[in-house]
Amino acid sequence: MAYLNQIAELQIKDLIIKYPDLHLEFSFEEKDDNSPQKLQINIFNLSDETANAIDEGQGIRFNIGYGSNLGLIFQGFVNDVRLVKRGAEKITQISAVSSIDSGKGINVNYSRNVMIRYVIKDICKRLGYKIKNLEVFRNLKFDTGYSEDNINLNSIKRLVEKSESWMSIQGEDIYIYDPRTIRKTNVYFLNFRSGLLKNPNKVTEKDKRYNYIIESLPINTVKKGSIIQVESETFNGLVQVIEIKIQNWRAVYKVGEVK
Repeated sequence: MAYLNQIAELQIKDLIIKYPDLHLEFSFEEKDDNSPQKLQINIFNLSDETANAIDEGQGIRFNIGYGSNLGLIFQGFVNDVRLVKRGAEKITQISAVSSIDSGKGINVNYSRNVMIRYVIKDICKRLGYKIKNLEVFRNLKFDTGYSEDNINLNSIKRLVEKSESWMSIQGEDIYIYDPRTIRKTNVYFLNFRSGLLKNPNKVTEKDKRYNYIIESLPINTVKKGSIIQVESETFNGLVQVIEIKIQNWRAVYKVGEVK
């Protein structure tokens, strides 16, 4: 089974580390609140010279896959590096986030009848982010104009939420989606033959946007907002990914049923 041939590749600046050449443990998380993605990686028995070359603020990319199918699941910046020992093993612990928001003390002021899509695009440009996709669900108009002091990443998040759209951040790249468009993209089929590990669990809390929790092998092409066709003993149907948490080679997808 191809899924058993696990491979991973970590790139930090000019350094490339491959699994299984070196043993590593990893966790990845992307939540529903548009907060930055988080990655934690433990690398075992890295040379002192290589470990000491890793520093805060460096760019980082992490790919995982099976066989020859390697795909990006995280891109961002190192925000912490620690060297620890576990018995006889040396472990380099790396924490990373998908964006670093330092704030630039920039104020904005837009005239009457400005559209929210334009405001989002302009603020991203002023803060140095690159928009890779910009589709909003509600392109609202600010009748009296729009102004804000000391804009930062949270400014973009609030505007995206106001437009009832989705946002994903990878390093300096920002992706903003109309949820209706996401549902028309590729559908991923997931069953016990393709990586599903357990029957989906029903979520009973009414205040959550997701209503099922799916455990499977991690799939590098499944992102927040992806549509999955699930086939199992307890649930069959379409779901949309709301949150993602990956611990080594086990993924937990919190999903909402598409009706």
